[in-house]
Amino acid sequence: MHIYSLTGTLKFLTYLLGPETIGPPMSLCPRPECDYHKLGEELVVEARLYTLQRGILPIFSKSLYCRSCHTRYYHNYSVEKASDPTARRIYYSEDIPIFIHVTETCLVEKNLCVYFENQMAVCHATCQGIARVYNMALGQSSVPNTSQLLHQLTGELVLDSFLFHAVLRDKRRRREVLNVIHKEYQAHRLDEILAERNYRMAGTGQEYWAHACDKCMVVYQGDDGLYYRMTAGVHDGVTVRHVCCSVHNCTEPVPTQRSLFCYTHQDLIKTCCIFGCTESAQPGFRTCTLEEHRNFQTETELRIKLQPFPFINVCKRL
Repeated sequence: MHIYSLTGTLKFLTYLLGPETIGPPMSLCPRPECDYHKLGEELVVEARLYTLQRGILPIFSKSLYCRSCHTRYYHNYSVEKASDPTARRIYYSEDIPIFIHVTETCLVEKNLCVYFENQMAVCHATCQGIARVYNMALGQSSVPNTSQLLHQLTGELVLDSFLFHAVLRDKRRRREVLNVIHKEYQAHRLDEILAERNYRMAGTGQEYWAHACDKCMVVYQGDDGLYYRMTAGVHDGVTVRHVCCSVHNCTEPVPTQRSLFCYTHQDLIKTCCIFGCTESAQPGFRTCTLEEHRNFQTETELRIKLQPFPFINVCKRL
């Protein structure tokens, strides 16, 4: 609270302050057709800033509105006519911001996103595991916290931060500006962008797809006089399957990482998981009442429990 005197009368004003000033990088509308109209209708919400070296900081996130073009400006992006179902979030530039606005109340430091990437690539850590380590070791802060918001990092936020940072890096390399749907659930906000990137990266889209050098390829002459080429592949010995629909050769995406079937084949979750069996699965089971089918599920679940790293916890459709 700040106190100042005006014409001999004490005035009390309360300012919403935080360790960082989080708001749009402009006070005037950048559109020439708006005649650089002054932004107003300030909207302030409680938020959290997740940092690598300063822990979790309670902050206030501010946005401003241009009544001329009906655009609200946030810290990283602007939204024109936000109530429109087709409204888009347009990021300000191709550069990666220092603080990435992942959700309305969560901002993540760019350096922390790099830390998440290293944990996943080097240590093969899960999002939930990264969140737990961060909350125990890196998330502590000396800044007083009076916010009612959850003062912890979650596995979902780790994944969202990782994806947003990866997409922003991809856009920067291509000198493009990120543009995502505004009226969408957070879990599916990047679906359109990720699908486009995956399609582009398949095969020739990879930077070193046609690369060949003396370290990764050898050309030699065999005993039969013919020349052969031998290329090397490098992996770390850990193979994790791509999440896909359990129906053979189905290429439709699944709703979540834990889903067994795509939207088209969702009804198959109600049938026995044994290939060729069309009987209904019993409540609490993935199989029908046939003894051999029920034994298969029991043995499979037991085998998975005994594995050191049980990546799946249900039997898949064979």
